[in-house]
Amino acid sequence: MAKSYRPVVRDQQYLMPENMRDWLPDNHVVWFVIDVIEQADMSVFEGRRRRRSTATSTAGQRGYDPSMLAALLIYAYCVGIPSSRRIEQLCRTDVAFRIACAGDIPDHTVIARFRKDHHAAFADLFAQVLGLCAQAGMVKVGVVAIDGTTIAANASINKNKTEATIRSMVDKLVAEAEETDAAEDLADEPDGMSAPPGLGTGAARRAYLKGLLDRIEGDKADLPITPHDNAIRRLEDAEARLSTITDEVTERHQRYEADLAAGTPVAGNKRLPPEQHSHVHRARERVERAHKRVVDYGPGGAKEASGGIRKNLRCNLTDPDSRMRKTRKGYVQGYNAQLAVSEDHIIVAAHIVDGLDVGAFKFMLERIDAALTRLNAEACDQHVRTVGTAVADAGYLSVENLQCEGPDRLIATGRAHAVDKRATVGTIEHTAAQQHPKKYREPDIVAMEQRLQQPDDLATYRRRQAIVEPVNGHLKDRRNLRQFALRGAAAVQGELHLAALATNLMRLFTTTNAATA
Repeated sequence: MAKSYRPVVRDQQYLMPENMRDWLPDNHVVWFVIDVIEQADMSVFEGRRRRRSTATSTAGQRGYDPSMLAALLIYAYCVGIPSSRRIEQLCRTDVAFRIACAGDIPDHTVIARFRKDHHAAFADLFAQVLGLCAQAGMVKVGVVAIDGTTIAANASINKNKTEATIRSMVDKLVAEAEETDAAEDLADEPDGMSAPPGLGTGAARRAYLKGLLDRIEGDKADLPITPHDNAIRRLEDAEARLSTITDEVTERHQRYEADLAAGTPVAGNKRLPPEQHSHVHRARERVERAHKRVVDYGPGGAKEASGGIRKNLRCNLTDPDSRMRKTRKGYVQGYNAQLAVSEDHIIVAAHIVDGLDVGAFKFMLERIDAALTRLNAEACDQHVRTVGTAVADAGYLSVENLQCEGPDRLIATGRAHAVDKRATVGTIEHTAAQQHPKKYREPDIVAMEQRLQQPDDLATYRRRQAIVEPVNGHLKDRRNLRQFALRGAAAVQGELHLAALATNLMRLFTTTNAATA
């Protein structure tokens, strides 16, 4: 070995005992997470203790400290490691993870079960972290942005089955002989004890599938309109759109003929009359198709008994609470995660909702109010927080959302570029009227359209994207929550709270470090 190099001696024994406090600097994020957990009220986590029930478990063996597991799991989400197997591996190789678990490495099954068993407790911990952010002078709610993002479920989209398919599966299971099921159950239970919860027996599978059928029946009852009513609504929209397009084409044609008669040069193609224009023809075809649907789904129609949209209801066999959701990249089996974010990028409320964004606006206003009421009751920084303006995109546009109780709100009446365009030209006659001809005639929506033409209100609405979109990106990219690890709406809600409180903690950490630097 050359003498100019530093010696490499990996077998050198430590002469003094190690101290974990010397492994990483005091301003490392893992110490910050540990300090937060030590200050938090962990009684919710300590109240539920899992009993060992496996054949290989050791009776009387002490369990892991819930505070340690919570700190380990939260730090893992802070750095974007939601996988329990990966967390166990890093506890052996990564210094920060070894500090988080205090050198007592838990198995990945322990981490996964802790996250599953305590999913409801993360909601309380999320509220405590929100209180810490308020104590630091954060959670500015002059403008609160509400937005929804689709997060994939831990289920395959190919496991969606229609009601007819599920009924055929139930019939096939019911057709099996009861004595065969009894023999199989006895073979699975040689000690005579009850079978564990699962789908290992025919009776359990039948009960599970019948539960899915009950869910589909509930979805049918929750449908707001019948197929016939839906067909009538589509016909009215098609007729209104035909009228709008016909008026526009007629106006352009008349103006074109007047310019020709006056000898004024006209650039571009010839302006055709309505009876020759392709857009009018296509609009009329849509009206004809819509009229046929009204007849088919009406009394005595060909599809009256088929159920229409009710017939196509589906349920996922793996995660029945998840839904097929349309995204820019196609359909995804997932959940609709709603976020309410403050001006300083703190998540005030995070909830899983069933359905579209338009039905979640009122619910999110209630959750925001509940969160702020708790902060004001705790008097975190002697500052009463009330929402100034709630902003949301066009996915939340409805008359009900504009009229419901709550703070002042700005809801877009079209896509962002369309809102800017109509504000620039100072008119409300273009995109919104063409896309929503019937809904646009509602006075509340017209009033909102006029508000968005005012410079102050338009500037307030334009802040929506800068407030909530980065948080959506951090949740998926930094927290790596592109797919939930748990299944079921309740468990998924807990995991969303876990990722949200990790996001708020990282925001608090970076803000306090920047202030003390």
